[in-house]
Amino acid sequence: MLTNALRLDKKRSIVVLFLGVLLLAGCRTSDKTPDASAATGQLAAASSTQADGDSHPQGSAAGLQLVVLPDAGDEQFMQAIDSAQESIRLKIYLITLDKVVDALKAAAQRGVDVRVMIEPEPQGGGESNRAAFEELRSAGIDVRNTPSAFRFSHEKSLVVDDRRAHIMTHNLTYSSFNKNREYEV
Repeated sequence: MLTNALRLDKKRSIVVLFLGVLLLAGCRTSDKTPDASAATGQLAAASSTQADGDSHPQGSAAGLQLVVLPDAGDEQFMQAIDSAQESIRLKIYLITLDKVVDALKAAAQRGVDVRVMIEPEPQGGGESNRAAFEELRSAGIDVRNTPSAFRFSHEKSLVVDDRRAHIMTHNLTYSSFNKNREYEV
């Protein structure tokens, strides 16, 4: 039993380490503020689109797109939810943005299987998470609290149609999309 738990912890640690390295790979030291469009373009250029419309890998960042907030705003994130046809899997630490809750409800209304995990007691935002939890649940969405085995579940991700994954540093708040330096891959 303990051996299985240690293996699971080791696998989780490896995944977290990989994601951290991936996020840090885009960091650099400079005297001037990095241009978000240049950073996004560098990763987007790592894959080429052929005549058949398929993206073919070139280099280590193939197929990845770096989204830099607040420069990029919420447009790409909202478009991901709006484009879902089959399923949405969202795990989030803090959700206070009504437009995201509304988009998830709209997806469920058009037949998308929406499942959400929300941190029940985030620092400085428990009330809003409870409100989002109840609103999503009342719309028939499968919404659950993150496991209580951990003090916090701080990982943030969105998987659309089991094909597109968004790994994020940002919460679903006004500040995250409009004021904070955040990243999404």
